[in-house]
Formats: sequence, structure tokens, C-alpha cells
Amino acid sequence: MVSRPIWQRLLEWAQTNPLTGAEPAGDLTDEGLVAQAIGDSVQADTLIAIEKARAANTLQLENARAENTLRLEEARAVRQFRMLALRGAIGLGALMLVLAAALYVINKAGDLKLSFPPIGTSALSVIGAALSAGLAWWGRRAHSRRRAARTSAGSPPENRAEGDQDPVATP
Repeated sequence: MVSRPIWQRLLEWAQTNPLTGAEPAGDLTDEGLVAQAIGDSVQADTLIAIEKARAANTLQLENARAENTLRLEEARAVRQFRMLALRGAIGLGALMLVLAAALYVINKAGDLKLSFPPIGTSALSVIGAALSAGLAWWGRRAHSRRRAARTSAGSPPENRAEGDQDPVATP
């Protein structure tokens, strides 16, 4: 592809597209060419070839658009699959880390010299971990709800008398 300055392209465009609205080829519009082609079979064949070329070009453009759309959808599906695989790998890694930590804690809790058997210590460790995880989840949820209620401007006030901004008293 040859690169040309903008002014050359604009000059070429101005020469091929006059401001009068007439077509550059013989100063005839499409209707004028059709009227002239009715009497001349060679020109009619030329017009038919031009229309076939336009139709073929339109069909090629539609096919290219459809192909590009399919490529975009395939790329989007591949990207979504990769993101899902990455999230799954991160989740598996986190699960393995949590299990390793839980086994370490249970092992260390079993080594403690307590008055009840080691299985009881292990069970209490698992139950305590589950309770603390549940408490953390509940606290985070409550904090999110409180923060959302505080920041939302559209939430109605607790007391309707405070929210009544009508200065005219109703009888």
C-alpha cells in the first residue's frame, strides 16, 4: 500500500466527486444511464455487469461481517474459558492451602496434653474453625448491608416524620 499525503487524497476526491451532484462518467445519473441503456444493448450488458458486481460485493461484505462476528464470538468464548480455568486453578490452590493449614492445626492440637482424647481435640478444632469462618462471613455480610444502607441516597428514612419535607401541614 502506497502512503499519500492527505492533500493528494482530498484533491483526488474533489476531482472525482464534483459538487454539482452529477456523476463523473458522462454527467449522467443512474436513471439517465438506465434510460440510455434501454436503447443500447451493449450499455445494458454493462449495467447488468455493474449491478452483478455490486451484488457480489455486497454479498462478500455480508459474508465477511458474519465471519468476523463468528471469530469475535469464538475469541470471547475462548477468553471466558481461560478465565474460568484460571479461577478454578486459583480456587483449587486456595482449597489446598486451607486443607493443609487445617491438617497442620489438627495435628498440633492432637499433640496437646489435654484431659480428653485427641479425637475430641481434633473435632473441636474443626468445629471451632467452622464457627469462626461462619462468624466472619456473617460479620462481613452485616457490614456490607450496613454500609449499603448508609450510602444509598434513595433509601427511605427510619421515621416517616423525619422524612416528611412538606411544609404545609395537613388537617
